[in-house]
Amino acid sequence: MASPLMTFRMRLTLAVGGLSLALGAAIVFFLSQVASSRITQDQRESLQNRVRAISYALAENLRERDREIALLSKTALLTQGDLRGSLLRERLALTKNSYRYYDWLGVAGPDGTVLSAVNGLLEGENVGNRLWFTAGKQGSYIGDVHEAVLLAKKLNNPNPREPLRFVDFSSPILGVDGKLRGVLGSHANWSWVGDVIAGAIGEDGMANGVEIFLIGNNKQILYPFTAIGQISVPANLPANHEEGEISWGKEGRFLTAQSTVNPLTATNPAWHVLARQPMSQALATVHAMHVTLLVAGLIATILFMTLVYRLVSNFCRPLEQLADSAQRVSSGDEHADFHTSSNTREINNLAQALQRMSVTLQARRHALEESYRSLEQKVTERTQELADLYNQAPVGYHAIDRDGVIVQMNDRELHWLGYTRDEVIGKMSIRQLLPADCDAIFLERQQRMLTGEQLPPLNIQLIGKNGRQIPVRTSSSAVLDAAGHFVMSRTAVMDVTEQRELEVALHKQEALSQAIIHATANGLLLYRDDGQCILANKAAAEIIGTSVENLLQQNFHHIDSWKVSGCHAAALQALTGEEVHLLLSTTSSFGKAVDSIVTLIPLQHDGEKLLLVVVKDVSELITANRELEKLARRDALTGLHNRLALNERLREEFLRMKRSGHAYTILMADVDHFKKINDNYGHETGDAVLRRLGQLLLHTVRATDFVARYGGEEFLLLLPDTLAENAIRVAEKLRQTIEAESMPGVGKITLSIGLATARLEDIAEGLALKLADNALYTAKHSGRNCVRSADRPNPATTAGEHMTPNQPPHGA
Repeated sequence: MASPLMTFRMRLTLAVGGLSLALGAAIVFFLSQVASSRITQDQRESLQNRVRAISYALAENLRERDREIALLSKTALLTQGDLRGSLLRERLALTKNSYRYYDWLGVAGPDGTVLSAVNGLLEGENVGNRLWFTAGKQGSYIGDVHEAVLLAKKLNNPNPREPLRFVDFSSPILGVDGKLRGVLGSHANWSWVGDVIAGAIGEDGMANGVEIFLIGNNKQILYPFTAIGQISVPANLPANHEEGEISWGKEGRFLTAQSTVNPLTATNPAWHVLARQPMSQALATVHAMHVTLLVAGLIATILFMTLVYRLVSNFCRPLEQLADSAQRVSSGDEHADFHTSSNTREINNLAQALQRMSVTLQARRHALEESYRSLEQKVTERTQELADLYNQAPVGYHAIDRDGVIVQMNDRELHWLGYTRDEVIGKMSIRQLLPADCDAIFLERQQRMLTGEQLPPLNIQLIGKNGRQIPVRTSSSAVLDAAGHFVMSRTAVMDVTEQRELEVALHKQEALSQAIIHATANGLLLYRDDGQCILANKAAAEIIGTSVENLLQQNFHHIDSWKVSGCHAAALQALTGEEVHLLLSTTSSFGKAVDSIVTLIPLQHDGEKLLLVVVKDVSELITANRELEKLARRDALTGLHNRLALNERLREEFLRMKRSGHAYTILMADVDHFKKINDNYGHETGDAVLRRLGQLLLHTVRATDFVARYGGEEFLLLLPDTLAENAIRVAEKLRQTIEAESMPGVGKITLSIGLATARLEDIAEGLALKLADNALYTAKHSGRNCVRSADRPNPATTAGEHMTPNQPPHGA
């Protein structure tokens, strides 16, 4: 219920009373405002000067380190000398000692292997996948703050309460021939930021409650460490080099200033210096002046407001009647009457307009409810199709949240365990299905999963409802949201009861009987420690794609497919006494594609080392997973790529253009008057037309072009290495082809096509898509059955530029 203070009569009364107070104290208030403005401006400028000084100091430090690394990379010692030599190590040590915050300084070769480093740290390690190395090959690079990975255990942390964090600087090392010799990189300890900020804030700033924060573009706090996860940065921060009064949630309101750290380099880290000061301290003098003014006008205002309230009440009653009727409509009363007792013409007109609007809204609500029920039915049908595929998979699937509670489980796994869905989903923790001695393993893997880490498969046992332990092999992966936060983990579960029982029997008996060897569906291979195969069953021959005789002639030390797949290294490891499990998707030496789980078991027989290889064919599981992946990126009706696949390809093509300068063009095509087809011939005929149209589009363009169903009767074609001049010819060819084709059950149809060519100056991949959509809109309003190009100046390049040498242009 609304507060009485929010009524119109009370607001008008308060407004007039406030006006009287303002008029009565105008002179005093004006003088106080002049003084208050000066005090407030001084406080704002003081806070802004602090953040500017800090941002300038940080930016200057970044520029100095960037210049230092860039200049060092151009010295003859690096461009011509031995990158593993002692002279280089001495020079690196001198540079490191010149700046006390350098924790690591070294040189990596073109393949990412560290060749030289101060104190030999990380020498021989491969850093090829580190951002400072990959970016440093292209040019000078300043990285964002990150926690130590390789150096965390090799360096002493002066502050154990905080993790060891670095800022990376790197620069390419080019030889006299201009070719890349390596990358010079350094890791500067993050503590330099704290020293810079502490020197800039000063004792007077701390005494006045001033706090300094360093944040990234995503508004995550980078400094101080004690504030990370404890303080939330407001969304409405002041602009760069500006200040303002900002609410910081439960902590209250603060005078806040912001300044961007801009080292003016090609790769700027996205840092912003943020300073705040409690408003109670920043404006304490101003508040004291305002109190005197408020008390002076309070008594006179109350008397005047009482008189105004009586006058306003008579005017507000009709409006309150209308508000009451509107409230009844919002509560579901379809028969609410907006009649009032007022004689005012404007209020009566308002009442009539509200009455008409109420009738219109009720009619639209009923139409919306009917549309929602129809959409809900379609969603239910599609959901059931996916559920059937999920539940009938040959393996078990389940999903758990961050606390380990089961949120999904398919019928296959429920059948194995003997539970019903109502007994499990949202009620049981996965830990209830695991043996007690597996609790520590689960907690360790779940913690790694929360960070998005990809975990290796795990052999474990699940406990069914009847207490039976089921040996399984699990493969888990994390599901993250767009911000990289953990949502849930999904796990595929394979019942390996048969395989486990076979392995136990092998350990107990140390040899297989011929009956078991040839009866099992799993492939069995037995090798001596010199690599010679001495036993193979028919199942192994069928899985690998050869005969038993050929397998008995093999020596695994000489099989190339073993070496490529990693099976050879696993065999050597198993011969040391350790059982090894592998999941392989490879091609055997006999040319057959093999998807299998391979277990390598060391054996002893009569003092001789043997290696037993158990091969389980999981082609059906792999095929099912691939089919699920395909379904996620294909349109169910036309078989073309869907919006998910389109977004991925569009992003890839945009980044490729930025790297190579090769432009691409987007065609947006829409079937003219498609609604009439559905209305006159039915939706099944409309679906047949869309399927046939998708086939024609796919077969008319090049194999390298990308065709997707954009939605409804709209299709999108992405033409790589194609400028607008050639794209127009392609669009006309498509339009004429469709116009000449007779569609099933309908006859002739036409297309309207809009196109736009991406340019290097485009800031995002969505710009060309939006322009093509606008061009399609123009084509629709130009009479349909035509092609229109996006209305923007043609690029300076000619039609023949940026074309792939081995790929002819469209229309050739």
